[in-house]
Amino acid sequence: LLPVSFWMHQPDVKEDLVDFTLAELMEKGAGKDGSPLMLGVLGRVFDVSSGKEFYGEGQGYRVFAGHDCTRAFALTSTKAKWLDQDLADLNDKQLSTLNQTFWNTYMAKYPVVGKLLDAPYDPRAFDHLVGPFEQIRRTNPQDTAKPKRKESKCPVKRAARAARDAIVSVLPRFFLPE
Repeated sequence: LLPVSFWMHQPDVKEDLVDFTLAELMEKGAGKDGSPLMLGVLGRVFDVSSGKEFYGEGQGYRVFAGHDCTRAFALTSTKAKWLDQDLADLNDKQLSTLNQTFWNTYMAKYPVVGKLLDAPYDPRAFDHLVGPFEQIRRTNPQDTAKPKRKESKCPVKRAARAARDAIVSVLPRFFLPE
């Protein structure tokens, strides 16, 4: 998980945030007639248009576009009944799941483009997980460093990778003119 300090030191993108109500998010963020695909998580509005293969028409996560998805993500559910809902009775495990989804999926892949003004919960109650609601700013996920892939501990896999790397480094020499 990324610490709150990550949020606090995100590079600014020059454009201002857009303030959304739930009604405006439903209207402007549902991807209708070429409009962007957007969704809300913990009071932040993300532009998920680059994930059309997930959120576009006929796709499995289409139900999320234009909604606050916070409760659905905490419950790991794609049911529409959990959209635009309060978070009052979530347990620690569900909050942990929500926090991981927020950082590992949304902050890592999609830009924050706005603030949800009338979320069905108080986003400030989750400042300890995602940073101060009052200090939300537009982000660009390409500016964030991606974590390095874990090295396998399996000796067979490591040997196979070493052999592949050796072959790849030697192959260009065979194609060089003498």
